[in-house]
Amino acid sequence: VQTCALPISDFNSQILATSDRFLKISELENIRELRKRMNEEVSGLRRAVEEKQQKDEEAYTALTRRVETLQAKLSEMEVEATVDPLTKVGNRRRFDSSLKRLTQAAKENGKSLALAMIDVDHFKKINDTHGHPIGDRVLVCVAQWLSRGVRQTDVVCRYGGEEFAILLPGASATEVERRMKKL
Repeated sequence: VQTCALPISDFNSQILATSDRFLKISELENIRELRKRMNEEVSGLRRAVEEKQQKDEEAYTALTRRVETLQAKLSEMEVEATVDPLTKVGNRRRFDSSLKRLTQAAKENGKSLALAMIDVDHFKKINDTHGHPIGDRVLVCVAQWLSRGVRQTDVVCRYGGEEFAILLPGASATEVERRMKKL
């Protein structure tokens, strides 16, 4: 995208034309006329360079804003791609990527990684008896409840349907069992 009012080829043409005029000026014998014309040409060159610099700065600023906008949109889309739209916890994609990342980290630092699976009992009966909007509210409440009951380092995801998964890096089996009973 060319955003400059003075494209590079025009700028180059202007510089070449000025150099041709300098050659003709050099043939002048009258010193005053020579100085006057040289000053005019130098002033013209300065204006052209200043215009080009200003246009380049404007183009750079516009491109910087565009890149920042695109980066913000990309971040939003990355969140959308990894967050369950109903429960607002991680989705299966987030679970898969977090499991891979946390498993690798656990191997590297020699610490444990626990996985807890939670299934909402009798969820089909809730949907059949009270309808899907109530079932959705149950899922949202479960997700909020789980999110509030874990550490910041833990990862809560909706695994699918009424199943949730929690990844608990660095937690001992005893600690996980105690926390899951509490939940």
